Order: sequence, then structure tokens, then C-alpha cells
Amino acid sequence: MNISYSSLSQLHGELSIDLDKSDFQPKISEELKKLKKKAQVKGFRAGHVPESLIKSMYGSTVKSETLNKIVTELVDKYQKDHEVQFMGDLLPVSEPLTDEQFNGDSISIKFEVGLAPKLDADELVKKLVVDNYSIEVPESEVDQNFENLTNRLKTNVEISGPLELNDMANLKVRELEGDTLKENGWESDFLITMDHLIQDELKSRLLNQSVGFKLNIDITKVENDADDKIIRKYLLKIPDDNDIVVGNMYEAEVTSILRKENPVLDEAFFNKAFGEGRGITNIDQAKAAIREELNAYYKEQCTQIQYHQILHKLSHESGVELPDDFLKKWLQANFEEWRVENTHELDHKYYHYRESMIWRLLKDMLFVSKGLKVSYDDAKKHMIAKYKSMYPGIQLPDEQWEMLAARGFENKDTMMEYFQISQTEKVLEWISDNVQKTDKVLSIDEYKEIVKKMNSHDDHMHHHEH
Repeated sequence: MNISYSSLSQLHGELSIDLDKSDFQPKISEELKKLKKKAQVKGFRAGHVPESLIKSMYGSTVKSETLNKIVTELVDKYQKDHEVQFMGDLLPVSEPLTDEQFNGDSISIKFEVGLAPKLDADELVKKLVVDNYSIEVPESEVDQNFENLTNRLKTNVEISGPLELNDMANLKVRELEGDTLKENGWESDFLITMDHLIQDELKSRLLNQSVGFKLNIDITKVENDADDKIIRKYLLKIPDDNDIVVGNMYEAEVTSILRKENPVLDEAFFNKAFGEGRGITNIDQAKAAIREELNAYYKEQCTQIQYHQILHKLSHESGVELPDDFLKKWLQANFEEWRVENTHELDHKYYHYRESMIWRLLKDMLFVSKGLKVSYDDAKKHMIAKYKSMYPGIQLPDEQWEMLAARGFENKDTMMEYFQISQTEKVLEWISDNVQKTDKVLSIDEYKEIVKKMNSHDDHMHHHEH
């Protein structure tokens, strides 16, 4: 029994396994004997099935499974003894073994393999230089957020008129025939908001009018960019299964007007806006709370930008090598979505795969070598943060958020997902604490530009590097 490695290129080679008959035949015979004792074949008592029949029925499967087990054990031992790690799966170079080869004195098998790089994670991290951003939140942003908050909490009040911009008007429409109401004509009612969605001519005719005002309208000239399907469904409210033919001209009557009214800035408003028990009772305290929330938000965003820099630099500027040719071959051999004919498309897909693979190798190495741990509370924190981002503005007691997270964790896949998210954050936190940092203060506009570039994932650079 022998296993050896020969290099084809950097981190890419061929693994040769040579087995003598004595390495595999006894194990195959032993497995066949076990099967003979258990096999239930019609016409034979249990344990009395002829060996020739057992070999005929199960021989190929037993040979294949026994050989796979031997090879797996050999490969695992080779990796441990030589302190190497193979990436992906072994790619067979040899043709499938025949019965004649199994019956011979020896077997030789060859596999193409890719080696994981040996990384000095500490050295890579020590060389990293990343930006340590902070953001100055201008008072105008605090004021805008307070205004947005009051706008969200405005209440609709019914008035008789006159109509102003941004008011909502309910129109009752009745089909016309010429200048008079059509007998048994179509009728409907709908709500419009006096804003940019309404065509200018109709808007100007309605402005300053009151409840009870009537006018003739062309139903196709109510909303901007409304096609026939939208008009029939949302304005005329004609059921989908009704193919009635209707006209365009209608008498419209303003039956009600709603106007958003600014909230009274009292204790009830501040409790609704910020939650009870926070002691916010006036505008200054409200703006102080908004400023604190904005500072916390932008601090977290700056952390995420730094993490993105860390990932990018470790993946693209650290000089880490991978067995690229092997990995491309392995991906195409094993996954349908990688079997693309276009070389450019393959390179583009592999660019992102390579990026994630380098990060995965470094992350796993650092998580183990630095003794980092992930707790249930860490994973729960991330799930609660996800829920809060999905339902902004909802104020719930901490107990209810924790109950939602506990329900989510009843799904094992969901729990594993958030444990992996927590693992990634733990490693990024450790890296952030150990890299060189350059302090930089950003304006809001500069921050937005960085996020825009980050989200585009440097597409232009990808094209050049391909």
C-alpha cells in the first residue's frame, strides 16, 4: 500500500495510490461473507445463498464501496501526516476499475488534487492597513429625521374643503353618454392624492374646490402613466372576469376630502414615537434621542465599511494563492451551474468564488487558532437585529423580540445561519482589533459615495482583472 504526490503546478498535483491484492481482497471477501449471512434471496434459506450468487448480485457494489473506504482512510491519513489539506473533491484521472483489475495482483489509482495554501494569518493581518471612519452628523440631518417622524405620525382629518395640494379626495364617478348620465352606466368611486401622480389638468380643476363639487372627466386622464388595465382595475373597479365595454367620459363628484394634520407634540406623541419609559417629553429631548440613534447607526455603518475593506484586502491584496486551475475544473465537473461555455462568464463567477474561498480559509483558521467562541446569545442578537431592520419603527419590549428570536431558532437551518453570521463577526472583530488603522472623518455625502461604490462591488475593477 503506497500513496504519493507529484506536483503539476503550484498547489495543484496528482495523487497516486498503489494497492496490493492483500490490501483490498480480504476486506472485500469479509464484506461478502457478512452479506451472505444477512441476504434474503427467494428460494434460499437465510445464510445459505451460494457465494457465487452473492458475488453476482452484490460483488460490484461491495468492491466499489470497500475501495472508496480504503482510499478515504488513506487520503485522510496522508493529509494528517503531511499537514496538508485538499480542496474540493478528488478528481479521478484513472478510468473506472474493471473486474479483471480487481482480480489482479495490484491496483493503481490516480487523482487530480488541489492543495489549500499554508497561511500565516497573523502575518497577513499584521500587514493590513484599513480606514477607521467616523461620521459627523450635521444638525440638518437631525432636523430632517424629526420632520420625517412627525410626518409619519400625521393623522387624516376629514374636511369639507377647499382642496389643497397633497390632500386626498374621494371621487364618485358615473358614466356619461354625451353630456348626460348614461342609463345603467358604470359607476365607481376611488381615492386620489393631489400630488405628482395626478395629471396637471385635473389637479388644477380640483384645487380650491370643496365636497359636492362636480365636473366631467376623461377617466384616461386622471393618473399619469395609468394604462387601461390599471384604469379598469383600480379606478373603475371592473372585475377581471367582466368584459363589459365602458366609455372614457364620466361625471365626477368630490364626496369627501382628507387632510393630513400635524400631530400635537405632547407626551402621547413622544411616547408613540419613541416608546414609553424613555423620559422624552419635548422637542429638544426628542432631537437628542434622534442624534444618539444616528450616531449609533453611522458608527455601525462605519464598522461594516471597515469589515468590507478587510474582506476585500485579504481576498485581493494579500497575495494568497489558490489552485485556481484545479478548482475551476472541479467546479465544472461537479456543479451544473458552472458548466458555462463562455470563458469570461466562468472567470467572473470564479472571481467571486475565489474571494469567498480565501476568506473562508482565513476565517476558519483564525476562529480556531484564536480560541474564539460563539454563544447562543450572540446568534440571538443578530436575529433580533434582523427583525428590527425588517420592521423599522416598531417598538416592542425586549422580551417580545427575544421570543420572536426563540421561535426562529426552532428551525435548525435558521439557527445555524445565525451562528455562522456570529462566527464571521467574531473573526472580523478580532481582525479589526489587530490591524493598522488610519482615522478618517467623513461627511454624509462622502459616506454615501463610499457605500455606493461598495455596493457596486467594484464591477469595473472586476472587468479589468478578468
